[in-house]
Amino acid sequence: MHAFLRDPQKKRPPSSSWSTLLNDDIKASRTLQDLSGLLRDRHRDMDPVHLSDMAGRLVRAIQQPGQAEGRAATASLRESLRLLSVASARASAGAMRPRQSSTLVWALGRIADSMRPAPQSHPTTTALDEDVWGEQPTELVAALSEAEAASRRLLQRVCEMLTMASSRDVAQALYGAALISRAAARPAPVPAALLEALRRLLPACGPQDLSMSTYALALLEAGPLPPALLADLLEATRLAMPRCSCQALANVAWGLAAMERQRRERRRRGDNHAEDEGVEESVSPSLLWLRAFCDSSLSCMAMFNDHELSIVIWALAEMRLRPGPEWMSRLEV
Repeated sequence: MHAFLRDPQKKRPPSSSWSTLLNDDIKASRTLQDLSGLLRDRHRDMDPVHLSDMAGRLVRAIQQPGQAEGRAATASLRESLRLLSVASARASAGAMRPRQSSTLVWALGRIADSMRPAPQSHPTTTALDEDVWGEQPTELVAALSEAEAASRRLLQRVCEMLTMASSRDVAQALYGAALISRAAARPAPVPAALLEALRRLLPACGPQDLSMSTYALALLEAGPLPPALLADLLEATRLAMPRCSCQALANVAWGLAAMERQRRERRRRGDNHAEDEGVEESVSPSLLWLRAFCDSSLSCMAMFNDHELSIVIWALAEMRLRPGPEWMSRLEV
């Protein structure tokens, strides 16, 4: 780290050089410890570009084996979540672009999710109903509260600039907000403008955007979705099937199945918010969608890990979809 970054009393170079040197130090920080230390020392000096870069690197760091394990790592993650939230909230009031805002929401969600007692890339059926956190430490509760507040401000910033937002921006914003909501065990309202933007951008969504968006809408319990959005989402996921990875297929299947489960639960409770538009439509996809899903999943059946495959099987059963004999025979092998 440069000398004047270590010691704030030393004279700074001109602002352009300062920004470049700070960029260099962010790029040179590889581990969670390095990144969290730099964030602790310099979060007040980071602009939106620095913060979004730092956020992405923190997420990549915690994905490395052993980086997020142990008490020291947990403390670093908790502090990084808090400081990134504070800095993001401050920066969101300035000139922050949609990609920077959505990246920060996404990163806050990933960091918060990484501190779950038993992190899961795909929640099981019980994860929708049970609190898997148990009693939370006071420091973690405070950090999650700040992450929630920062997320709301960042989502508002994305909504203010939706004309400039891409499908990835909307997907990242939804996904990050969903993970923070799950981590904090509190529902987070989805801005209507964000749902409208998602529908408008569905034709431009790639497999990862669709995977994140479908997963997030289920996790946020954003339903009942507008019928037009649901129909367009089903069609967009069907068309994207041949390009989906195993994880994307599992995410999409889980998201749709979870939304269908939530619909049936609302119906059981008599809690139908779509009364003016008639009975809420089923989320279960058509046979055409099922055929596309089976064809795509068959082509990569050997590459599914056990967790992804169990999610796919659960999702198909939850949506009451029965694959053909070829799919079932490959499953048995």
